[in-house]
Order: sequence, then structure tokens, then C-alpha cells
Amino acid sequence: MDENWKEIIKQFFRQALEKFIPELAEDLDTSREVTFLDKELQDLVVYVDGPEQIPDILARVPTKTGHDVWLILHVEIQGPGGGDLPE
Repeated sequence: MDENWKEIIKQFFRQALEKFIPELAEDLDTSREVTFLDKELQDLVVYVDGPEQIPDILARVPTKTGHDVWLILHVEIQGPGGGDLPE
């Protein structure tokens, strides 16, 4: 994923959770920070089969229960066209 998009998602991570995974956003412990694990993600990439399957972001998300949720994100930014994408 383009580095700019990755940074935007990280910057607005809470808002992205609210939009796309509202259940997790509701359980988010805002007294603790979300941890982005770029180094650990790179270590996992060796186990991925093919470049199209490589995740973009690995985040450790703190919840109100005291447990952390590990979230793997893969984002495709589609420009003009895209007629071949499923609806």
C-alpha cells in the first residue's frame, strides 16, 4: 500500500474503526494507545504467498476488557475505472 495511505489510516485509525468495525471501536480502550507493529509485520511477510496477499498494517488494539485485539489490515486503493471489481 502506498505509504501515504498507510499513514492516513494510522492517523485516523479510531475513525476508521468507527466506520468499518464499529463493534471494535465501541470496545476500544481510549486510555491506552493502539500500537502499530510495522517491524513485526515485516517479519510475518516471509510466510505470505504472493505480493497481492501482503497485509499493510498490523495493529495491537487495546479493549475495555483489558485484552488486546490483533488487527491485520490489507487495503486496496482503487482509482478511476475498476469495472472488473465485484460489487
